[in-house]
Formats: sequence, C-alpha cells, structure tokens
Amino acid sequence: MTNCLAVLAKKLEESAGLAAELVGVASLERAAAAVAREHDLASAEEIVSRLSAAGPEWDRFVDEVVVPETWFFRDREAFAYLEAHARRHWENRSVRALSACCSTGEEPYSIAMTLLDAGLNPEAFRVVGADLSGRALAAARRGEYGRNSFRSELGDRLERHFTPIESGWKVRPEAAARVSFRQANILDPRALQDEAPFDAVFCRNALIYMREEARARVVGNLRELLAGDGVLFAGHSEMGIFLREGFEPAAHPGAFACRKAGSERPAAKAPEKVKRAPRPRKRAVEAEAAPGPEAGDLAGEVAKARLLADQGEFEAAAALCERIVRAGRADAEAYYLLGLVSQASERAQNAFEFFERALYLNPRHYESLIHMSLLLEQKGERERSRVFRRRAAAVREGAGE
Repeated sequence: MTNCLAVLAKKLEESAGLAAELVGVASLERAAAAVAREHDLASAEEIVSRLSAAGPEWDRFVDEVVVPETWFFRDREAFAYLEAHARRHWENRSVRALSACCSTGEEPYSIAMTLLDAGLNPEAFRVVGADLSGRALAAARRGEYGRNSFRSELGDRLERHFTPIESGWKVRPEAAARVSFRQANILDPRALQDEAPFDAVFCRNALIYMREEARARVVGNLRELLAGDGVLFAGHSEMGIFLREGFEPAAHPGAFACRKAGSERPAAKAPEKVKRAPRPRKRAVEAEAAPGPEAGDLAGEVAKARLLADQGEFEAAAALCERIVRAGRADAEAYYLLGLVSQASERAQNAFEFFERALYLNPRHYESLIHMSLLLEQKGERERSRVFRRRAAAVREGAGE
C-alpha cells in the first residue's frame, strides 16, 4: 500500500496543494480504504488505477482526506466585524462576498445572515460559496443541518434564520436565496474570475495543510478576486501568511481580517455600536490530563495546538501550549499561539503579555509584532502601535532580501 499512497499523495499535492506529511499518512490510508470498500477494489493497483483520473472516485478520496470542520458563526468576532463594516460602508451599494473552501455551507449562510442582520437590502447582496468537493456542495445546497453545525451560541438568530425540521434545522428562504454554490479549485487562477470582484472574502483554515508554494498561489488568486477596498478574513494561524504576502491587518484584532496593503479605505458613516455575537459555551477539555511534550517534539506539539485553535477548540489549544510552557521548552511560536487563543477568547491583556513573551524570545517574530500593533491601536496607543508596525515592516523587508 506504501507505493499506492505515494502516488495518491503526489496527485493530492498537484491537484489540491495538500502536503501528505501535514494531512497525515493515517488520513490517506483511511481515505483509500473508504474508496476501496465503496467501489469493491481488491488491490492497491486497482485503487491507483481508479483514482488516477478525475472522477467520482477521486472526489470521494479528497472528501475523505479533507474532513470538513465548520459550523455556523464560527469565530464570532469575524462576523461581528463583518456586520459593523456592512453597516458603516455597504448600506447603499451592491455587495458580493465569497466563502472559499465553504465545505457544507455553514460559513456562506452565516455571511448572508450577518448581512441581513446588518440591514442590507436582500436584493443588493450575493454570497458565493465555493469548494472543491461536489458532495459537500450538494449538502450545502440542501441547507439542512444537525446539532454538530451549531457549536456557537446563536441567540435569537436561530429563530430568525432557521426553521426546525425533524433532523435539525433548515436555513430560511430569505438567507438561502442570497447564497449560490460553485465547484471551484482556489489553486486555479481562473477560478471565480467571472464573479469578481468580491467585497468580502472568507478563506479560513484552508491553507493549514498546504505547502508554501500552494499557499502563495492561493493568496495571489484571492488578492485578484478581492476588491480594492475589500476585506479578507483568515484563520487564526493563517493571518501571518496573508500579512507576509502583502496584506495588512484591519483594526479589529479578534476578527483576523486584513486588506490589500495600501488599499484605500471607503468613506465611513459615524460608527454605531454593533451587538457582538454571544460567546460559545465552554467545552470539556481532555487535553489537561495528557502528558507533557517529549523532548524534540516541540514543533509537532505547537502544530497540534494550531490545529486545535483552527477548529475552535481554544481551551484545548491553550492547555497544550501551557504544558509546553510548564515543561520549560516554550519558544516564540508557543507564546504567540497562546496570544492568538487569548485574542479569540477576548482576553486582550493576556494576549498582550503572551505576545510580549514571544518577542522576548524572538524580537523579529513578525506575527507577534503585528498583533502587538493591533492591540495597542485598539487601546488608543497609536504611537506605540506605529513602533511595532515599523518593526514588523523591517522584518518583512529583511525577509524579502
């Protein structure tokens, strides 16, 4: 099976940009076994032969490898910022939004619901959900969801935007009508060009399993799709990727939003207070009982913590990083991740202290410099914020030499 997996891993990287070592051998084996069972394939040669060409078998393999991890209003600050931005800038204009790698549709529907809550005319905006998986898109078009899709507290949004059905909840027609779905590969520079430009692009947690070259291609493609004054929403651990590729952060740290560097800001109305989305319920964390990281495995433990944070498991991510710290082996990345988790949980002071510790260990840690700048700007300390922004710019320019 080893040679079979090597062939499949190479095709997976070429077609979807996914790195086998990040996806994991176990995931590849599980996906290949699922396709073999479904199509009654008895040998590795048959599996490779059936999966060598594009078709339903290959789509099924990719579906099994890329297990979707999404739910409605995941990361509440992103949607709080989207609603505030829409109220201030998009009241009297048509708006297009993109959810790249939208999986089963929870994110694009959340975008549509947020824009409705912001008071936008339903006929004036459109949300496009794009994904590589035809099976995921078929589920998205049905708009029917069970308990696993509701891991954040929705408050009265649940009654406003959903209808109860026997299996769970169905998206109401007003929001569903504003969303369309398309099968597209964001590695392809031609993908979705006929829909552009987009005023908002959500691309969250799509880059974490990709190689650097594939990430750079995706970021470049999204830059072309984003309007000049548009806003891009990234995943917690992916913000640094976009910042290194020529984006700059928006002034709402917990949203992990950014813009094209040097883009013009739209004229804004006076800001009005926007009700923040409710905090998610705390979930039990088994990670506390796990043993500390073994020597030489620091990078692997930090990578696991990043994935936990990307999946919304902030307590588990923090617990893992704290064990690294207690073991006396913390590096700048571990403290940086603790800062990200604190930001996502609205503990700004804790975040500030963790970013400071990261910079003590590595004064040129680019992402920590950027987030320090954002936190200081949010506190009104603009001069100190500019200092950190200048330091970050110097690091980026130095890396490009």
